[in-house]
Amino acid sequence: MKRKVALIGPSTLMVSLPSKWVKKYGIKKGNELDVEENNTNLIISSKENCESKSKYIDLGRLDKVVYRIIGALYKKGYDHVNIKFNNPRQLNDIMDVLSRTCLGFEVVDHNSDHITIKEISKPKVDDFNNVVKRCFLFLISVSEESLNAIKSEDNNELNKVIIKDSLINR
Repeated sequence: MKRKVALIGPSTLMVSLPSKWVKKYGIKKGNELDVEENNTNLIISSKENCESKSKYIDLGRLDKVVYRIIGALYKKGYDHVNIKFNNPRQLNDIMDVLSRTCLGFEVVDHNSDHITIKEISKPKVDDFNNVVKRCFLFLISVSEESLNAIKSEDNNELNKVIIKDSLINR
């Protein structure tokens, strides 16, 4: 496909992006694109919405590893997961791990023996450094509170620390 070069300002040249490609990869104003020179070619690429990854899983008798399975699918980058479960406990475990650890994963369909979870939002890469700093500061704070509660044998404070601990997982 051919594109015309436009002049923006006194010395900036611009080429428009094909709308089909922009829609397919969810490119929006302000997104960063990678532009690579290869002799006379320019290669423009995006890391946005590159590929959808789906998975179907039957939990069967895997009651003891539901947390690990859901967490592994989330970490592996699946954005659409259809899960067959066999009992209410498995469903409860799925819901628990989603609410505690899987940021952006939500239930989009549910019936008596299947649940579909989908990634409805992604964490922003730009926020990563700030989130990591906050996590470490939070861990230091919780560690100090734990130590003080243990030294003073204060069970109420220890219970508060346990509640705070669940926040770090997300």
